[in-house]
Amino acid sequence: MNFSANARPRSYAPTHTLTEHRTMQRLASLLGGLTVVALLPAGSALLQGCLQCGSSSTFDLDEASGSYMICPGGEHVFEHTDAHSQHIWIEARRGLDDVHVDASIGLRGGALYALDAVVTVEDAAFDGASGTWGGAVFLLDSTLLGTGLTLTDSSAGYSGGAIHLDGATVDLDGLVIDGAEGELSWGAGIYLRAMSTLTLTDSEVRGAVGTMAAQGYDGGAIFAEGTSNVTLVRTVIADSSADDGGAVAMRGGTLELDDCTVEGNTALGKGGGVDLQGAAILQASGTTWSGNEARIGGALHVGPDASVDDQEGTFTLNEADEDGGAIALDGSSAAVFTGSSWTANEADRGGALFVAEAYAPVVATDVDASDNTARTADGGAAWLASGSSAELTGGVWARNSALLGRGGALATDSATATIVGTRFTDNLARDGAALSTRNGTLTIDEAFVLRNHADDDGGGLHADGTEVVA
Repeated sequence: MNFSANARPRSYAPTHTLTEHRTMQRLASLLGGLTVVALLPAGSALLQGCLQCGSSSTFDLDEASGSYMICPGGEHVFEHTDAHSQHIWIEARRGLDDVHVDASIGLRGGALYALDAVVTVEDAAFDGASGTWGGAVFLLDSTLLGTGLTLTDSSAGYSGGAIHLDGATVDLDGLVIDGAEGELSWGAGIYLRAMSTLTLTDSEVRGAVGTMAAQGYDGGAIFAEGTSNVTLVRTVIADSSADDGGAVAMRGGTLELDDCTVEGNTALGKGGGVDLQGAAILQASGTTWSGNEARIGGALHVGPDASVDDQEGTFTLNEADEDGGAIALDGSSAAVFTGSSWTANEADRGGALFVAEAYAPVVATDVDASDNTARTADGGAAWLASGSSAELTGGVWARNSALLGRGGALATDSATATIVGTRFTDNLARDGAALSTRNGTLTIDEAFVLRNHADDDGGGLHADGTEVVA
């Protein structure tokens, strides 16, 4: 492991009082670009000697200002023992090697606090860290870089069960967060205040849980507010939960997903996988959304003024208690799906896609929708509400069902749908096994409607008060 930090020489005055067992609140600052030191918080016990050079000097930590702890040799190991017999080994050199941080506690950043610093990690591990904000790591106007950081069983009372970013930047390859927990927490895994940036490659965030999610705390694995941006590449977000956005909640900014996996996440409200609000933008490519659950939008919820552009995404086995088994659009500014696959998703209405309101047409090009189910109402694969519109080009919609409603594949209500070259086969419904429209406009060109079955009316198309142009 290598763990290094770089910052301007400075003195820090603690803004709070820490009890003796809160160790290592500020770890790794670089003095003059030469000697790495550990700045331990006021209230900690003594730093007891250098294990390499044999120095028996001890240092009291000033209650008012804290102290830099430096071995004169610059490359020796110190052992710090606090009042609760917790141990931290620190090797003072340009990089900190073989740092062991276990069950550490801090007000901000149980294991690591960085202020106006650049911190680089390599194969570091913090286990069981806890804090009021940022259970393991708290970054204020700082940058965290490197590879191989593992945070296990971190917890925070407030936002950022594992990591809290405030005007900070994180760019990590191989970050693993496992079992993070936040109580009154937006972002039980990672919390980004405005103007923060998170980039993760080949990483995993699993089991991030907001324990008080029912009180309205969003973003199980990641919560990003304001102008914060999140980029995930070949990253897994799994088994996390919150009120809205079981995996990720964006409140503005841009979320980029490239070849990622979003699976097994749960939201009590909207967006079991991802919830977008406040002009947030989702750009996804080659991402798999599987086994996510929510009340609305099992995998993805796109709220007012937010937008989504999904390229070759796979939405499988997602479920909503009410609407949009895979995707729910509610006031979205744009929604584009190209080469996507919607398979075996289910909801009461809109088995795969539910469009309550959209300020621009929903564009689905070469989308395959199969084996989706509307359990109790309309739209086995998709449902369009009053005032919304959709443009379907190409793709195959097959074996979808709305046995208690209408539109085995697609149902609309006072909406506009344009269909070009799409194939509808083997869909089932009470009325309009393939397509059912009510009080809207339907335009069909070169579509194929084959072997669909309705229990009542319209095996292929059921039109009620609708203008149909074929």
